[in-house]
Amino acid sequence: MKKFIFFGASKLGELAYFSLKDKIEISYFSDNDETKWGSEYYDIPIISPYELQKIQKGNKEVNILITSSYHKEIYLQLKNMGLNNIQIFDIQSSILNPDEVNNGKQISEIFFTKYGIKSNNKLFSSTFFNKFKGKKVTLKIDDLNLGIDGLNDKYTLAYRKVQNSPHYELMLYLHNNWALQNCEYIKRLSIGTLDLREAQIVNDEFLDYTREKYEERVNLLNLELLEPIKVAKINNNWFIIDGKHRAALHCLRGYRTINAVEVTEIMYDSFNFWIYKLMKNKEAEYKKNLSLFEGLYY
Repeated sequence: MKKFIFFGASKLGELAYFSLKDKIEISYFSDNDETKWGSEYYDIPIISPYELQKIQKGNKEVNILITSSYHKEIYLQLKNMGLNNIQIFDIQSSILNPDEVNNGKQISEIFFTKYGIKSNNKLFSSTFFNKFKGKKVTLKIDDLNLGIDGLNDKYTLAYRKVQNSPHYELMLYLHNNWALQNCEYIKRLSIGTLDLREAQIVNDEFLDYTREKYEERVNLLNLELLEPIKVAKINNNWFIIDGKHRAALHCLRGYRTINAVEVTEIMYDSFNFWIYKLMKNKEAEYKKNLSLFEGLYY
């Protein structure tokens, strides 16, 4: 039976544990959160990344399974530490090699709702953007705006500054441990007025996951391992394409600048063009989003 150390003692680690505990030997959990070091997760000791490094140095046969939604950042962290035999946990496929992570379904249906245009399979995920080698830029937080979100003018967040966004308010609520049900982000998410996604189920499990993901982001920011945000330049203004939560966290922590990668070229993809064409059919309802598209196309 293969021996594994799971990196990520959180909700995804729990799912990995119950999915794989009868198939592999789980020797340890590891985590960037130092408050977890020395404790146990499902009776399995949690060790620091430095202890993990020592263990694999002494035994090259030890396998590492990343059980965190931040697999990209953690994979780079572990490789920079000289570690090998690294794999990634995926809920559907159980274990993936790093180069398999982006091989997802590439079909999407887009349609109108009373709030705006929705997609049942958002093609542009964070892992997709990480494959794109754009120009690296350092931007002022105050210059960042929320971009195209598919919502009609009554609900859209387009042109909102990061510090006035639901994503910033969410970070504030998480930082202060306030009741998340009262924050604009959660309210919008639950009815489908946040972005291209349809309404999401917001239950206790989801809220716990949101808190855990926040702690992961904070730990990665402290380690300077958070991925740069992805931005597009439209009419000489900067709009966030991916990384609104990361930008909001930087803002909350008092950062004045943030590392970014310009991915304006991606916005010319046919998926975005189909959204633009749909909006043109109801032009009076989508003036803000259309102004961004037309800043790109004309």
